[in-house]
Amino acid sequence: MVAFTGLPLEVCACERGPRVTRSRVLEAGSRKWFYGSEDTGQPYLATEELNMTAILDYAVSLPCRVFNLRDRTVSWIRSRDLTVLAVDRLTVTTDSRISVSHVEESEDWILEIRGVTKRDQGTYECQVNTHPKVSTKIHLKVLPQQDHTSILDIPISDTGVVSDHKDDSGVGHELRVRVIGQRRLLVAEGAQLQLVCEATGRQLAQRRHEAPLVTWTLDGFPVTSQWPQDKVLVRESWAGVSLESELQVTGVAYGDGGVYSCNIPGASPDRVTVTIVPTHTVGVTSKLADSDFEEEEKEVEDDTGPAASASRAAVLSGAIILALLLIQAALCVFYIKKV
Repeated sequence: MVAFTGLPLEVCACERGPRVTRSRVLEAGSRKWFYGSEDTGQPYLATEELNMTAILDYAVSLPCRVFNLRDRTVSWIRSRDLTVLAVDRLTVTTDSRISVSHVEESEDWILEIRGVTKRDQGTYECQVNTHPKVSTKIHLKVLPQQDHTSILDIPISDTGVVSDHKDDSGVGHELRVRVIGQRRLLVAEGAQLQLVCEATGRQLAQRRHEAPLVTWTLDGFPVTSQWPQDKVLVRESWAGVSLESELQVTGVAYGDGGVYSCNIPGASPDRVTVTIVPTHTVGVTSKLADSDFEEEEKEVEDDTGPAASASRAAVLSGAIILALLLIQAALCVFYIKKV
């Protein structure tokens, strides 16, 4: 049985089953989102507390995951004025921007707020009418609009639930996956490996309940099953029709090299090859390596380098020596004829 406290949940990364004693989490900062536990027969929630971030004038989805709900009721309450916003799927507030999203037979009861204003900032509570009551408190922070170079620059949510804030014009329905950066990476032994995978596509808007959606593999095997929790961290951030997944591996060893893949069901994976090198070989923590094609192209095109200069000098010296030999031979022939 899992006991919930006010502290962030600490659980291991494992698969979910009928009687799960271990659980899968998605981490953002220091908080954990809980994905299942042993069936106690009583309603319980994924966590007691979450931090969320919304962008002014955009939409935000506040998650509430309830297990073993059965005949109980889920209510959303705004803590600032104790206003009841919704009961189950029925919206009771007069604010037309607010609605509840719930897929039949799922554990998620999501409060959606469209056109977020600064006044929406504050604490919201998702309650289940047990005795004593159980609830999840969500602390919502509203940020001004700005251009974000990366979704990971802001804590969209502790859970990966969609919070729209990016322009989705020009984004197709098909899922596209790419690992940001070069195809080959050199990392010094003992340093930290950091990879970021970006996925785009309108399909993401319908797959919010699958978070975490991205699976990282090393040579075909999930990275979370190869190392202890204190060595590997996967952080996933959603933004409507795009998401980013960040992989961090600390204290890399020679055996941690190989082909890292970013995988999403229904999309072609993208890969990057990582080579672990001795610390003295690399002057910085991590260094991008050019592809073989780029190296060969550079050798052909670079006519100003030391190697090219040396080659030209050798050719010139050979030509001068040959000319001197020809002159000497001609003088000898002339002298013989004269004698």
